[in-house]
Amino acid sequence: MKTLLTTLNAKYIHTALALHTLRAYAAKHGFTVAIREFTINQALDWILGQIVREEPDLVGFSCNIWNIEATRILVRRLKTVCPHIQVVLGGPEVTPDPEGILLATWADFAVLGEGEEPLRLLLMALHRGDEPCGLPGLAVRRGAVVSWIPPGPPLDLAELPFPYEPAALQEPGRIIYYETSRGCPFSCAYCLSGQEGGVRYLPLDRVFAELDLLVAAGIRQVKLVDRTFNVEPRRTTAILRYILERHGTGQTNFHLELVAEILSEETIEILNQAPPGLFRAEIGIQSLNPPTLRAIHRRVDPVVLADRVQRLLAPGNVPVHLDLIAGLPEEGMAEFAQTFDWTYRLHPDELQLGILKLLKGSELGRKGRVLGYLATEEAPYEVLITPWLSFNELRQLKTMAVLVEDYQNSGHFRHALPYLLEARGRSPFWTLMKFTTFWEERGYDAVAHGLRELFRILLEAAEESLLTDPGDKLIFKELLRLDRALADWGYDPAVDGWGKPPESAEALREQLADTAWVNTHLPDLAALAPNDRRRRVRLLRLRVDPESPDKAPAGEERVLLLYRPVAGRIKYIKFDTSLLTKGS
Repeated sequence: MKTLLTTLNAKYIHTALALHTLRAYAAKHGFTVAIREFTINQALDWILGQIVREEPDLVGFSCNIWNIEATRILVRRLKTVCPHIQVVLGGPEVTPDPEGILLATWADFAVLGEGEEPLRLLLMALHRGDEPCGLPGLAVRRGAVVSWIPPGPPLDLAELPFPYEPAALQEPGRIIYYETSRGCPFSCAYCLSGQEGGVRYLPLDRVFAELDLLVAAGIRQVKLVDRTFNVEPRRTTAILRYILERHGTGQTNFHLELVAEILSEETIEILNQAPPGLFRAEIGIQSLNPPTLRAIHRRVDPVVLADRVQRLLAPGNVPVHLDLIAGLPEEGMAEFAQTFDWTYRLHPDELQLGILKLLKGSELGRKGRVLGYLATEEAPYEVLITPWLSFNELRQLKTMAVLVEDYQNSGHFRHALPYLLEARGRSPFWTLMKFTTFWEERGYDAVAHGLRELFRILLEAAEESLLTDPGDKLIFKELLRLDRALADWGYDPAVDGWGKPPESAEALREQLADTAWVNTHLPDLAALAPNDRRRRVRLLRLRVDPESPDKAPAGEERVLLLYRPVAGRIKYIKFDTSLLTKGS
């Protein structure tokens, strides 16, 4: 019997850990299983053709909120053209309602909960020619009748083999997902991860050995999918210290999902010691509104939370991504604005504004309608109206989420955007909301925009809508000139009428050839060869001090030395032209 496991990933760079884990567990028990990973951006007819060409007897689909709608269509088409092929479904979109999904797709089987053991039992039954009924964790459709047995006890993770075959680690540009634990100690009402209760762990010696394999394969990013990576402090520090000591000088980046309030001192110390690029942290803030926190079963101490996040951010070596969810119970625009402003003022490297999804199987998914929520019937079940937010308010928040991604998270507006959103006591949230209104009224939400357009639109919005004081406008425009110069070495700000572009001053070019002078006055450039210095350095004259724009008088010229490193972003150094000793 030929078995094929497949799924539709959100992007090519993603890897379906579930498929690889199922394949490895089946292989451990003597069953050969093939894997094909597709994406939601590929044509369904082409995907269908690829599956049929494999001539499988059994096809398994991993179903998630990002692919379930396309998977429904694909499975029905597969059962139409090849009714003899049996289909098994699994994943978080299947377990809460196996009867509904089997009847809607005409699939034959569904595995419930953890899929490894139910799939093994199904393969064993089919291999023997037995009727696969009455097996724990398996739903069976026979015509219009679906029967199922609840899953058995959770697996001992030590029973799981390493999920990836060597060939799977050689595909260029892929993010590799890896788990060292399953489960979550928390029970957030919007989430599925705490459903089982408790956390199970992969043995540490296995974790160390398998991380070595991933690094040796040259993987650029390993995303640890543990829902709360730092739930057990000693284990957390052991893994982090191992990575730091064994792989701290390599090219592999490790993405961690952390709960900030329970970060131990030792964990923070290790992360603060890590070289840039080794770790990346994702932390869910979601809400700080006390009634909301009670409704979703979260306990948050804002003082402790801010302390931990700020200590992670301080060294600048570990990028920190913070998450917020709009649409939670008991939270209207005013309450969400307070959470947003508090979070923004921590100055994370990235800030994600998500809209609540009523996930199947979650507490809010079950109770949403009773509470007065209206959400899309199709995945991802995003809320449209809540008792506290109107449709128009949620629509505006979705637009704001795009602006946060394009402007805040791109990293191209590091000087102008904080000034625009925070200076003079401005509220980041309500300023962004005003920008959102401007954006929608001008029709900018209808199409995507390139970087040059994003700069132009922000300048337009600031001058016409967001700022009124002439001094504010001058400072903002100068900071935006700096950001534009730092974003693109070949761009001339004068094209948009923003003032003088960066210049290659002859006196400076001559001085950069003097290695002794550079070592004394510009040590950041000492490693560059003289010709590289001349080629990679320019001067930008600003009428504000970018480090304290609202303190120094605007209009006095400051000179910045811009330089383009061999690798990484363009940088600047505040420069005193009196240091030049050669004629101009």
